[in-house]
Amino acid sequence: MRAERENAEAKTVRAVDRALSILKCFSSEKNQLSLGEISERVSLPKSTVHRIITSLERENFLEQDKPGGDYRLSHEIIRLSAVALETNSLGKIARPEMQWLSDQTQQTSNLYVVKGYHRICIEQVQGPHYVRRYSYLGALLPRYRGASGKVLLAFAKGRVPGKDLCKK
Repeated sequence: MRAERENAEAKTVRAVDRALSILKCFSSEKNQLSLGEISERVSLPKSTVHRIITSLERENFLEQDKPGGDYRLSHEIIRLSAVALETNSLGKIARPEMQWLSDQTQQTSNLYVVKGYHRICIEQVQGPHYVRRYSYLGALLPRYRGASGKVLLAFAKGRVPGKDLCKK
């Protein structure tokens, strides 16, 4: 198992891995981060993080509200998200059934896919009795939190492999 992991890591491009780890640090809870916060979260020197961020800014993946300010995800992420949603065949297939379920229960229905110890909301149909929003499209949640997460855990086969998406 360890040899497989090392072999997989050897076939990656370190700069790309680092850039992606920076992008994955942003969340709905923490949607703006300083250079220092990013550096700490990805365990890289500020100078390295700054060079990567400069490239991400140039390609419109990150932006700053003002020079020296915090960074946030930019519009290129939105464009790519829209493309991903359009090509999400699982969501398209499940949507009519989710709509039926929402109509029957008068509640919101969510479709999650499992990624390690987490689940990601890939489709959502809002019910008419909207009380409080617990999840949203793209939400990355631990599998142990909430009823749907516990259902996924209950039917998981074997050990759940996991990897933190962003070092904290």
